[in-house]
Amino acid sequence: MNEDVVLLVPNFNGESFINTTIGSLRKYLPYPLLSIDDSSTDKSVDVLRGISNFVIERPVNGGFASAVNTGINFLLDFNCQCIIICNSDVLLNRSIGKKICIEIDDFLASDFSVLGFCEIGSASCQGGEGTSGFFFAIKLNLIRSIGLLDESFFMYGEEQDFFRRTLQAGFKIRQSHIYIQHYKELSSNYSIVNSWYSIRNAIYLEIKSGSILSVISKTLSLFLIINRLRKPLGFEYDPSYSRLTRPSILFGNFLLFKALIWNFRMFFKINRFF
Repeated sequence: MNEDVVLLVPNFNGESFINTTIGSLRKYLPYPLLSIDDSSTDKSVDVLRGISNFVIERPVNGGFASAVNTGINFLLDFNCQCIIICNSDVLLNRSIGKKICIEIDDFLASDFSVLGFCEIGSASCQGGEGTSGFFFAIKLNLIRSIGLLDESFFMYGEEQDFFRRTLQAGFKIRQSHIYIQHYKELSSNYSIVNSWYSIRNAIYLEIKSGSILSVISKTLSLFLIINRLRKPLGFEYDPSYSRLTRPSILFGNFLLFKALIWNFRMFFKINRFF
């Protein structure tokens, strides 16, 4: 793994698609691939061994952030400058692969610390905190300065928290404006569990911002969306909107109430307002 750039791909129960999706990363990107299997219950590990340079098998499913941190900690011991963190359900073609390589070369020579990419079908493609977490590159010196992803998120929101911390620490984020195909939630079967994490973590992200007004505003926004009283701009293409409205209105409000209780506890745990 003594390479300047390494691909890091977490996986959970992706046996049915990772040979195609992760296989496309291997085919069109010239970087070694480190796969992190997050205690899959299918035969993912067997597939990963055939397409990865190195596979780490985690004994317990700790979520996306924990899996990514496992990979980063492993790579910190090697002479690696840049890590491309990629969801397991991303599909590349030759043209996009070439564009990514050019961007990565420019990124390595720049003073930016994070490089973002865009999802095909997304209503917007922003930089800064608006950078999408499905496919992004980071320089390891950033990790050494601001730390790893916050594993309290489990999944959803940990990347946005990481990007906020990046900017707050004075580092810069660059948006490539390269659009990549992302087949969202392929390994999760559109579970209500995903809706729970989306609701819970949307509030937690604002608690970590240190603004009570942001927490209140986000909670109100979630309430309106869950009760079908608000549809954000571009909601047709927004997977987070789908996750928020996937439960029934009654169950969605129960999840919101449960999320408020969880975040009330986190409020005092992280002690942001005192």
